[in-house]
Amino acid sequence: MIKKVDQRIIELHRKGNIDDETKKYLLASGEERAGRFYLLPKIHKEGCPGRPVILGCKTPTERISRFVDHHLRSLVPTVNSYIKDTSDFLRRLMDIGTLPEGAILCTVDVVGLYPHIPHDEGLQAVKEALLAWDSNLDEGKKTRGSKK
Repeated sequence: MIKKVDQRIIELHRKGNIDDETKKYLLASGEERAGRFYLLPKIHKEGCPGRPVILGCKTPTERISRFVDHHLRSLVPTVNSYIKDTSDFLRRLMDIGTLPEGAILCTVDVVGLYPHIPHDEGLQAVKEALLAWDSNLDEGKKTRGSKK
């Protein structure tokens, strides 16, 4: 797995998709190992099923995950469907004001959200969000630049 990840990083660098510093950061350091799998018991559910967790520390893809997280962190709050926390959700409800007659508020517990996101569609959604975000940054620069 380390060889496959490193080969892909080298390919991205060769194609000019990442710079020297990023390549150096993403390549294996020699300390990588397999992830650890464990279950967190869901004691509130019948039969006490476990929630599977894979600990990704020191895995071949840990640095890639950190890299992606770092670069998407400022993007995520710009997505219309993003809700930061319960307080943010309650604030949004207050902003709605009076609901139409017959409106029903509900919550949904999604089972296995991330494993069920189709990869191609998920990547396309990220691409579109990045393009929209980049476009907004460009417009902001133009606006600021025109005021000088």
